[in-house]
Amino acid sequence: MDFKKLFNFDYLFNPYPSADFFFAKPLLVFFSIILVLALATYFTLKKPPYQKLKKGLFRLFLSCSLTGFVLLFFRNQAIPYFSMRVWLILFFIIYDIWALFILFYLARKLPFEIRQYQKQLEKEKYLPKKS
Repeated sequence: MDFKKLFNFDYLFNPYPSADFFFAKPLLVFFSIILVLALATYFTLKKPPYQKLKKGLFRLFLSCSLTGFVLLFFRNQAIPYFSMRVWLILFFIIYDIWALFILFYLARKLPFEIRQYQKQLEKEKYLPKKS
């Protein structure tokens, strides 16, 4: 692969790229794995402090996989302008930034929320039960 093409304006913005490209099958597998991760995230992480993380990861994985499948479909069908290479590059940049925000939440905010939840459970343990 020639990496100089990634900086070539005509290569990236070609409205009619070829439909048969080398990365079609690996990207199809990648987006399928991301879809499975979305479903796994949806059915796990049931405890209250993880609900916000669950919602963020599910939305990230689901939108990433569905958008990826749509982009691969456009490329496979050779639909002009929607199958441009720049869309796939923008796709990866946007979802990487989104994943960084979730990692920031996971590293900085989630531990505090877990401690708060544990304190709340400790307090509720000594309160009288509702009848």
